Amino acid sequence: MCPFTVKYLAFLHKRINTDPSRGPYHTRAPSRIFWRTVLLLDGRGHLLGRLAAIVAKHVLLGHKVVVVRCEGINISGNFYRNKLKYLAFLRKRMNTNPSGGPYHFRAPSRIFWRTVRGMLPHKTKRGQAALERLKVFDGIPPPYDKRKRMVVPAALKIVRLKPTRKVLLLDGRGHLLGWLAAIVAKQVLLGMIKVVVVRCEGINISGNFYRNKLKYLAFLRKRMNTNPSRGPYHFRAPSRIFWRTVRGMLPHKTKRGQAALERLKVFDGIPPPYDKRKRMVVPAALKIVRLKPTRKVLLLDGRGHLLGRLAAIVAKQVLLGHKVVVVRCEGINISGNFCRNKLKYLAFLRKRMNTNPSRGPYHFRAPSRIFWRT
Repeated sequence: MCPFTVKYLAFLHKRINTDPSRGPYHTRAPSRIFWRTVLLLDGRGHLLGRLAAIVAKHVLLGHKVVVVRCEGINISGNFYRNKLKYLAFLRKRMNTNPSGGPYHFRAPSRIFWRTVRGMLPHKTKRGQAALERLKVFDGIPPPYDKRKRMVVPAALKIVRLKPTRKVLLLDGRGHLLGWLAAIVAKQVLLGMIKVVVVRCEGINISGNFYRNKLKYLAFLRKRMNTNPSRGPYHFRAPSRIFWRTVRGMLPHKTKRGQAALERLKVFDGIPPPYDKRKRMVVPAALKIVRLKPTRKVLLLDGRGHLLGRLAAIVAKQVLLGHKVVVVRCEGINISGNFCRNKLKYLAFLRKRMNTNPSRGPYHFRAPSRIFWRT
């Protein structure tokens, strides 16, 4: 007798003693037996659209489907073409209330879930019930790591595409804001390991200094009109800038995202005990691997230098624990002509607290105090 027959006969013996008519129901039809099971699919090596279409059909028919390793799903087309399409999607927002959607997911599992949702009548009760039968995961969480996984031959990349065709991993869509940040976000989200990133001031940003300066100044202008103290917070430290980039790639408003962020530590420099431990690099995120030698880059440390290069370097040193003494502050230069700097300083002098001006801000005149404030 085969093992399946033994398992099925054991299932037939299961019944409710008080009222057997209430279940469990022992279906004999092959289609109904399949309906009772959960279809576990391994997303690695499948094409996004084809796999989503087949999954959408099965959940509509009433089957429960679980898709794991969504980060291994492929999208046909090269990286640049998919990058333009995704950036165009990121620009779509609701003018009256942007928080109302559309929501731009970065996690591969959520991108796949959204693709399946687009193939379902998700605004009807039937479509909502179908979506509830679908589960998607990055990686292979328990208990699915010990179960047999299946593939869909009709959606496999090696079956549907020529070997010469270019493809992009679904995981690559989240890398647009920084290769290293995307890799770190993936590791902490999977919960496999805790990640510590040191020497964040040495991280590079692609593009020249002026382009990154304009982008960062535009970000500094973003504030909440009703209560600016509540955010967004404009970090200057390289470690915090990197931390914020990683946070943007995580569902940080959920418990899962918050737990992932707690597994990440970032530092400027190499504080103890990490200075005596072996450190690793991520080859897929290295500048010499990802960029041509002729491309211009900016050190992440340079983003904080917009308000004064000397002040930024001094701030970095005192933050690392060094004592710094600066003399002859009256000889420090400020870029720009006299008229421009005069207007900026007069505008600063007009800033005061309406309720109690004596409490600040304080307008220093001495060069040493101006440098100290910077």
